[in-house]
Amino acid sequence: MTSKKIILFLSFGFIFLSSVFLLNAIKDHEKDNIPDIIERFIPTSVKRFLLENIFYKNVLNRKIERLGQRVKAKDKELKFEGKLVDQLLHEMYANGLDNLKFIKVKDKESLISKNGFNYKLTTFQTDYLSGNTWPHTKATAYLDMFEDNLFLVSKDGVISYIDISELNGNNFQTKIIPNNLKKIIDYDDWWSKPGGKGIKHALINDGKIYLSYTNLVDKDCYNTSILVAEISFDLLKFNEFFEPPTCLNVRSGYNRWSHNSGGGKLFPLDNEHLLFSHGGFKTRVNAQDNSSVFGKIISINKNSKEWSIISKGHRNVQGLFYNSDKNFIINTEHGPMGGDEININNLNEQKEKNYGWPISSYGEHYGGIEKNKENYKEAPLYKSHLDYGFIEPTKYFVPSIGISDIEKVSKKFNQNFTNDYFVGALGFTLSEGDKSIHHIRLNDENNQIIFNDIIPINERIRDIHYLDQSNKVVFWIENSASIAVLER
Repeated sequence: MTSKKIILFLSFGFIFLSSVFLLNAIKDHEKDNIPDIIERFIPTSVKRFLLENIFYKNVLNRKIERLGQRVKAKDKELKFEGKLVDQLLHEMYANGLDNLKFIKVKDKESLISKNGFNYKLTTFQTDYLSGNTWPHTKATAYLDMFEDNLFLVSKDGVISYIDISELNGNNFQTKIIPNNLKKIIDYDDWWSKPGGKGIKHALINDGKIYLSYTNLVDKDCYNTSILVAEISFDLLKFNEFFEPPTCLNVRSGYNRWSHNSGGGKLFPLDNEHLLFSHGGFKTRVNAQDNSSVFGKIISINKNSKEWSIISKGHRNVQGLFYNSDKNFIINTEHGPMGGDEININNLNEQKEKNYGWPISSYGEHYGGIEKNKENYKEAPLYKSHLDYGFIEPTKYFVPSIGISDIEKVSKKFNQNFTNDYFVGALGFTLSEGDKSIHHIRLNDENNQIIFNDIIPINERIRDIHYLDQSNKVVFWIENSASIAVLER
């Protein structure tokens, strides 16, 4: 080795060791593993400059870790407080609470859609509901109309109503109707825990109210069943209407079960039949099985309770609308991580309707391939639907928007509307189209979306209804537990 190389090697070694000592001296305020003479040699202002401008990542990481610990602690506090609120409210219901107070918190607030159209938003908030589906939301609920009354059905079975004229005023109270749900749904988890169990949808049809709900059939074995009651303002006496012939056992393993994926959407098909969506609770394997209701949209005869498959290959249908004039169904469907869908089923086409789940999807399993090797074996999630013999979605969303309900909105609401629908979005990220109303327009053939717009609400939208009587759109928003009213 030449003398130049030796000098270069020693110089490099000296610089390296000096750098290590210097770095540790800068980062080390409390430890004693660095000689004091070295620490004293580095001025405090230099240390601060280097930490803030060169070694700032270490400082940021420590701050992030501290903040993360504080967030976890606060989250535990909120969950504990939420449980206390749930207990207090259930005690109030049990002791005869007969109304839910709603306070107007927004009064015709101006909204501008992505395409520049103007809307007005009014919201009425309550502190008397707390059964939530997701953390950091107050309450999940559903809306429907009976005569001139707007019915409100919470996830945990509180049913109340108001005259729709009260939406024109300020504060109001919805009147609670007593019911017998606790005598029918008798397992504790349904009532005591937040999350995916609970009422999945409410439909009023021909003077009756139908509720779909998470049904525990056997130990750790669930399906989504339906109850029915004659409308009464004194007492709602529910009875079993439809229970699927089988249930699904809870599956262990990463990303292999969720009570939130049980479907449950109801919609009238004709005078004798109801449409009903049943999800697969993330089990996936039943969506292609014709003997099972899981992963299907089915038709149920209201008298005989016989059912038949309308379409299959669904993950978790959250919105259904049947257009009786044109004889087609439009539905909204939760994808996995990405891949929310809007699908159209033309019932005039007499063929099997298969939308591909769990073989084809434009989304991915949560957590990616490393955590989902077994899931990708049973559910490969090919991107093309058509290549594998399935129907392509009319529209899909990547990233997902947390797609929820869908409602047709009349030309009376806006003279420019021709074949227009409002689609709700849950989710958490407004910039991705979550927490918004997506406005779509179909072409005359009802097989293509020809217009898209987004109305930002900044809250998770669960259920949407167009009120023809008052020419308003009402919807339930979960973050604040509010009835929202949208006008032009």
